Amino acid sequence: MSESRGRKTLIIALSSLLVLAALGYAVWLAIPKGFDTDLSKIGNGQPALVFVYERDLVASSRQTAEMNRERAALEERVQLLIADTGHPEARALISRYQVGPITFMLFDGDGSLINSWPGLSTAEELRALMDQAGPALR
Repeated sequence: MSESRGRKTLIIALSSLLVLAALGYAVWLAIPKGFDTDLSKIGNGQPALVFVYERDLVASSRQTAEMNRERAALEERVQLLIADTGHPEARALISRYQVGPITFMLFDGDGSLINSWPGLSTAEELRALMDQAGPALR
């Protein structure tokens, strides 16, 4: 009976480890890949589109997926930057401009805020917003 109890304990422990590993992997996948988080690039002479990313919100991951769909076209016009709310520089930017998570901020090359709007935009809507801002991005 003791051997059976030990086997059950081992199975429960291994199952728990697998669940934790799966959760960890899911969190790792949710982090946006390949987006620049260097907010010091705002005002470096090139316009910047900054997305305020909140790791705890699924909508943030959905929005970065939409950004990826239009990424090549967007990067021809602006720097794509992520303001990850988990970083002090991002929190300072968010506080300065009084915006919340899942928000886009469009800056001109001098670092002046042109516009901000709530996220959850499709790739096509992002392209249209960039088209509207066209003259200000030059």
